[in-house]
Amino acid sequence: MRTQADLIASCRSRYSQAAADAEQLAGPLTRGQLAWSPPDGGWGVAQVLEHLTLTNEQYLTEIRACLDHRPRRRRTATSEWRPSLAGRLLEHAMLSPRKARAPRVWRPGPVVRPQPLDGFTRTLSELSAQLDRAADVDLRRARTRSPASRLIRLNLGDAFELQALHAERHLGQIRRITLRPEFPAARAD
Repeated sequence: MRTQADLIASCRSRYSQAAADAEQLAGPLTRGQLAWSPPDGGWGVAQVLEHLTLTNEQYLTEIRACLDHRPRRRRTATSEWRPSLAGRLLEHAMLSPRKARAPRVWRPGPVVRPQPLDGFTRTLSELSAQLDRAADVDLRRARTRSPASRLIRLNLGDAFELQALHAERHLGQIRRITLRPEFPAARAD
């Protein structure tokens, strides 16, 4: 059995690790390296970071709204947590090695924010802060929706867990981009 306290601790740790990994992977990159896109198509590092930031920002809006309007139901640290059906399906999709097309609302444009790493790490910090607010909320009963589709209903725990999985998936993508043989060498911008 996985407890609600286990979920909160796991997400907090994973957000922290994602911020550290992002800093290690993208922090040393030049503007040119961040902007580079693979010649065979796909996103570059800055676009991946922008996608992560956009997704986190929209989920944060849903999470805040849920926490603002949800009456507190005291849950103990040992209260059981498990994902909803939609949460399990989305988790499975995140863990799949298959490439998936991002929903339109989360696709970065050709121009991204000037400091894409800062935007992403800021949203991870905000997600951690919302975990603190959610400590006394029943994460199975509190419901929110996916910003990508009003038809997808999730429990609040799903929303937190999916953002951790999403970050981990795309940090692997950033790692693969920077390891490509044609990835530009560092030089002064």
